[in-house]
Amino acid sequence: MLVVDDNKINRLLLTDMLQGLGHSVSEAEDGSIALEAAMNERFDLILMDISMPYIDGTEVSRRLRESDGPNRTTKIIAQTAHASPNDQEKIFSSGMQGVLTKPISIEALQSTLATLAEKEKFFTFDDLAYRSVFETEKLKGLVRANGVGPTDLVLDELLDEATSIILRLKSCDASHYREKALKTRVHNAVGACASLGANALHRSFRKIEDCLKNGTLSSSRDFLDTAERSLVETRYVASNLMSQLRQAQ
Repeated sequence: MLVVDDNKINRLLLTDMLQGLGHSVSEAEDGSIALEAAMNERFDLILMDISMPYIDGTEVSRRLRESDGPNRTTKIIAQTAHASPNDQEKIFSSGMQGVLTKPISIEALQSTLATLAEKEKFFTFDDLAYRSVFETEKLKGLVRANGVGPTDLVLDELLDEATSIILRLKSCDASHYREKALKTRVHNAVGACASLGANALHRSFRKIEDCLKNGTLSSSRDFLDTAERSLVETRYVASNLMSQLRQAQ
């Protein structure tokens, strides 16, 4: 595992916790060093500080996702003291799969590692659980027709827009739910999810769209939490699917 943090004490504490849980750990003290390390060695997990000199954590994550390096699909978890809706939008848009809020407790760390391990064990390319999140045949067809690069780009645009919409809905006052522009964005996201085969996200956005039409979203905000979980799951599955499709070419 790679621990990235410009604060030496934070690195030491997190490294000690991970080693105590039986993991081998490398450290990087800023974004530039982290990027160099991650381009030369494969890690099972990267714990990425967000606010760092030279290159911040979201930029490191974005560059890794856009590269052909060994950690293009490695799970990256943000570690930050700031987890506002805007911060989370930037974090997830950069390709990270989760957030640990500082100060990080051993319980929170164990819970995150257990969740990631369970997903790794749970999902295989063609099983029913995977297909409940993504329609694999549709994604394969898009790659055959358009290539990996263009399909990757469209997926990234969808996931970034979905992140922005969910965070907007969670942070704004209920009076904004009637805005035509917001309803249009949700409607377009429903269509894009269907076109790409993003099944879990499509189900969530259909429910949100129905609630916006019926004026019931303010009393049914649990749909937004479900959509947020679907988004994290979709990012994880999409990353792994595209990696496998790229290797199969």
